[in-house]
Amino acid sequence: VLQDSNEQKQRLLLASAVSRRNLQTVKPDVGSPTVFPLEPPMGWSAMETQLQVRLRACEILLRKNGYLSARQEANEAAIFLIRHLDQMRNRFYSEPLFAQANVALDEAEDFTTYAHTSTDPSFLHRLVESHQTSVISPSAMDGVSPLLAAQHYRQYAMDCLLASASQHPWMSDIYYAIGRVYQAQSMADQEAPELLRWRAMVYFRAAFQVLPSNALAANQLGFMLLQLDRPQEAREALVASYTAQATLPALENLIEVSRRLNDNATYQWALKAHASMRQASPPRNGPEYVVIDPDAFAAISPPGLGPK
Repeated sequence: VLQDSNEQKQRLLLASAVSRRNLQTVKPDVGSPTVFPLEPPMGWSAMETQLQVRLRACEILLRKNGYLSARQEANEAAIFLIRHLDQMRNRFYSEPLFAQANVALDEAEDFTTYAHTSTDPSFLHRLVESHQTSVISPSAMDGVSPLLAAQHYRQYAMDCLLASASQHPWMSDIYYAIGRVYQAQSMADQEAPELLRWRAMVYFRAAFQVLPSNALAANQLGFMLLQLDRPQEAREALVASYTAQATLPALENLIEVSRRLNDNATYQWALKAHASMRQASPPRNGPEYVVIDPDAFAAISPPGLGPK
């Protein structure tokens, strides 16, 4: 929730500037509209309020492990914003791309879910022909690894997400929220956690590329790359996260990635920075809870206290 009015004003000005740029760069060969607006679109302040309501609901549901409902709230936030972007440019542009991205993510999972069930070499040809997206030509599937094909589908999905966002900074927040839902669900799912992790990484990458100052998205991306034992890529994301916003989680992940890469210089620097930041952190508000041994608790309790 934005409390600082200056920060909120800057966000609104940035959102307005991005939309003006998008309106000026609409390609004329898309086709001239024949239906024109009768009313102005919703204002940015009202739009942000609606988005915050949905993202708050997403966060609350995520804390309660309501993954499907949380993702629905975040998806509705995305559709809400991109529909208004389409309204402003008077083009049905962003919404189809967002839908296409999710279709491509679904189809990418086919290569893991179904490809191993058939030994027929032509199975992958038929699988690609059945897809709505045209990521890979069926004729190009000769000898292609199913997992490699899935990578191309996920890349296509991310390209669609980036185009759909139109570099609007608020879409970065929404993509991060969707990624967090997939990430949390992957940690709870015992059947196919890797499929959910791939989806989370696509959304984290998209959130970071839409807005490189999104430190949360970069940090989560780096953390997931660490889980996949890809420390070089993780280091790039974590350095970007720390550069955008110095936080304890980013430093903790940098410490781990430096250890894996045997980068002693960065490791020692991150340790010192982490210790310094912890010392500078303000004390927690509220009471401090201390665990007491049951026997000690009984000894200090007043006589006669307890069930009769």
